Amino acid sequence: MGNNLRRDFAAAQRRRGVMGSSVAKRDGQLALFEQWLKPRGLLAATPDDVEGFLDSRRGRGGGPLADRSRYGWISHLHAFYTWAQRAGMASTDPTVTIDRPRLRQNLPRPISEQDLEVVMTAAAGDHVLVAWLTLMAWAGLRCAEVAGLAREDVLDHEALLRVLGKGQKERLVPMHPSIYGRLRSAGMPRTGPVFARPDGRPWTAGEVSRITNRHISRAGVDATPHQLRHRFGTRTYAACRDIRVVAELMGHSSILTTQGYVAWSRTEARAAVVALPLTGDPAAPAALAG
Repeated sequence: MGNNLRRDFAAAQRRRGVMGSSVAKRDGQLALFEQWLKPRGLLAATPDDVEGFLDSRRGRGGGPLADRSRYGWISHLHAFYTWAQRAGMASTDPTVTIDRPRLRQNLPRPISEQDLEVVMTAAAGDHVLVAWLTLMAWAGLRCAEVAGLAREDVLDHEALLRVLGKGQKERLVPMHPSIYGRLRSAGMPRTGPVFARPDGRPWTAGEVSRITNRHISRAGVDATPHQLRHRFGTRTYAACRDIRVVAELMGHSSILTTQGYVAWSRTEARAAVVALPLTGDPAAPAALAG
């Protein structure tokens, strides 16, 4: 019953245009929850079951799930039960009464240029890995977008990348001069997936994420692949000073999301504060200078 439920839910998501990587992630999470519920099935779950299951999950370092991870789990389970209710398979949604963690707005965390140089240097010789890292840091692609890139999406004559992002949202990203050469060095084919295993199967988003995470860690850098995307947002904003342009390049529906990726310049911020005009006490400048 459970496998059929998950299969039907996956099919419903694909019909709605949900990204394949998101469909696979939700199915994996549902499978874990289903395993935890045995011998009962997914449709018998209660709010206490959901809370107990999430409490049993471990985050990085072996501690409890981080607030953002817990929030994501609840959202994915809620999507399943919403679908099951609409399909007449479930009478209740056990996630409805669960309070979701309050998420704070994370500060932008772009990888530093020094760390990026270390990561890129350590990848030298692995042309596929170099191409992946380049697409993340110089085109802002997510791991799922790297995995899903097709040869037909590399628009040679226009020097553009056509990227299919979250929610099947399509965007065009100008190709940095380094990208095309690195794609060719990685063995870019005439058609089909740009990156594929020797057996022809494309890499999955999870595999791209795991491989790049492992490489960055082994290079001695404390960062994640997503921080390369933060770097792209930060650097493009510094170059154009137009948050809407950056939002389009990154595939964000809201500039509020983009603001979480774009780090401000501390040097420019300090200069702006120091330049504020002083009024009143004539001794203030000397005090501030000290």
